[in-house]
Amino acid sequence: MLQSAGIQNTGFETADSGQIGKAQMWNGANLTKDKRTCNTISPPATYSHTGDCAFLFKGGIGEKSKISQKVKLGATSLVAGSPNTFRLGQQLVEYGTCPSRGLPH
Repeated sequence: MLQSAGIQNTGFETADSGQIGKAQMWNGANLTKDKRTCNTISPPATYSHTGDCAFLFKGGIGEKSKISQKVKLGATSLVAGSPNTFRLGQQLVEYGTCPSRGLPH
């Protein structure tokens, strides 16, 4: 669905050859330990909902990391009166809490 809307490398499957942990066609800002990561067989780990790779936001207090992509929409991408659908998946994992504040640590 996203490919038809002009977004490239929607599954983060293609790595950027110039920078480890970066997905081709995506730009990052304020990334600390956030990166493109792929499923592994040994040890077994699954990061993606579909496909083999995903973008993993590690997060931190006050961190405002983001990824973005400039999309060039063609005349066939937008049709008056027709909806464009974008889907975003997320999975939140809590590693523990700080007893004094209840914040993740």
